[in-house]
Amino acid sequence: MDYNVLNNLLKVIQESNLPYVEIKTDELYLKAKNNQDCIKEEKTYLTEGKKEDASKYNISRCQDECVTTEIPQNIEIITSPLVGKISFTNQNNKQYISVGNKVNKGDIVCTIEAMKMVNEIVSKYTGTVVDILVKSDELVEYGRELFVIQID
Repeated sequence: MDYNVLNNLLKVIQESNLPYVEIKTDELYLKAKNNQDCIKEEKTYLTEGKKEDASKYNISRCQDECVTTEIPQNIEIITSPLVGKISFTNQNNKQYISVGNKVNKGDIVCTIEAMKMVNEIVSKYTGTVVDILVKSDELVEYGRELFVIQID
């Protein structure tokens, strides 16, 4: 990804009135929060596999840092289908999955308790768990990103 293109894209987002922007393409996965009332700084973090000092790219950031991550095409995100409290362990305290585990389509990855009902969340993908984006017993919203799966 060309940093001039990224710089221009971030300027357009910053000048817009949109509070939140999420862009996903084959080459780029970008999430940005736009806070008009914040203090600009000279540094931000751009990640293409690692964090780096990006002050040389002349991109400013606010208290909520804008992070871009190049992701391969074989990465999928499991999101929350409902609002509730997430749990990664079953009734016997056995953890459903952890980072590095293989999952198959249809495997239970977690449960979400909503209105005193426990809902099992199953994987739509077969692959390896690359990252878990929430903590156990955390309240999650509909559409919240939960797991990063690398497709086999």
